[in-house]
Amino acid sequence: MNNRYKGLFLGSLLSLLGFCSCSLTGEEFCTSGGTGGEEAGNMELTLALDPTVISADGTSSTRLVVKFGGVEVEDIESVTVYQVDKDEKNVQISLPDFRFSTSTPGSYTFWVTYKSRLSNKATVLAVSPSLEIPGLPEDPQPLSLSFQKRVFITQFTGTGCGYCPGMINLLRSFKAQEAYQGKFVIAACHTYNSNDPMYLAQHTGIASGVSGYPSVMLDLNASTMMNTVDISLFNRVIDGQLSIAPAAGICATSVAEGSQFVVNAGVKVAGEGKYYVAAWLLEDGIEAKQSNYGFTGDFSIHDNAVREILGYNQSKKKYIGFEHDAMPGEIFTEEFRFSLTEGWKLENTHVVVYVCVQRGTQYVVNNVIDVRPNETLAFEYSE
Repeated sequence: MNNRYKGLFLGSLLSLLGFCSCSLTGEEFCTSGGTGGEEAGNMELTLALDPTVISADGTSSTRLVVKFGGVEVEDIESVTVYQVDKDEKNVQISLPDFRFSTSTPGSYTFWVTYKSRLSNKATVLAVSPSLEIPGLPEDPQPLSLSFQKRVFITQFTGTGCGYCPGMINLLRSFKAQEAYQGKFVIAACHTYNSNDPMYLAQHTGIASGVSGYPSVMLDLNASTMMNTVDISLFNRVIDGQLSIAPAAGICATSVAEGSQFVVNAGVKVAGEGKYYVAAWLLEDGIEAKQSNYGFTGDFSIHDNAVREILGYNQSKKKYIGFEHDAMPGEIFTEEFRFSLTEGWKLENTHVVVYVCVQRGTQYVVNNVIDVRPNETLAFEYSE
């Protein structure tokens, strides 16, 4: 059990159909989207937690692994440790032997300073020791490798973005089309304004390729980034993604109790290769005032808001997920444990699980499912 958590033509087509949007700084301009990147210094200070999931029994613990320039720091007394509390305040703490344990279920985030450098933030999840993890559902067609396909639609938005209701209306029109029922999953990343109650403060990197709001990206493929509100174009791009043969299918069982939401996912693959799997916790029915530059509709209730992400690859700085090598017909598993923050409503949450495969020079989403609390989803086949 693991506790870790189309090309040139398409790009040209999308660039011709951009529309006015909100910039990262709140200014208005016309854009077609873009990409970005990050660089790390030669003497980077990094923090990792080993393991990233522990039992909230007061005994199980995680160790803080601090590295400076790629070398683990042994002089722990020269390292200052901070914990991020529930109000997002940084509190200096003392952790003997760089170990943390707790008897209270929840997620705990830390960062450190050393030689005037600041590290990344790292989070450990402490789960209730009484929570039983369900097994995978029975495979209805054990010999089949012809999987049902879904497209993963990532919406970049924010309550302070006055043009974003235009994209919300587009997605509402898209979802109402009978031809696409059961063929997509939507996740809304609120990364525009930091005073948004759904702001992804810990995962702003997911929007590194966004140059204007609103934008959408399909299957975490940067070449599909667009901000058009033309439904016919949007449908064509979706069709293009649906035409890509699914290389894997996903099944899952979930258990949700109190502030804990655990998903046990299974991935069945059609060919030999390297696969990555990740999970995002989403919440529906969140009430928040939305800026609106004259679009018609009610935009005060927000659905599919991303609350947490498991599967961020720190070394690659990618959200492709956790790595697995598999052979044709093989099923590998990944367990995802989420701890809800105060104010999140468990009954309104659901978890997106996706699998990434290599396409060209990058890894992109190949298939995705959406799991509700205490739900079982078996592998789905196209024939």
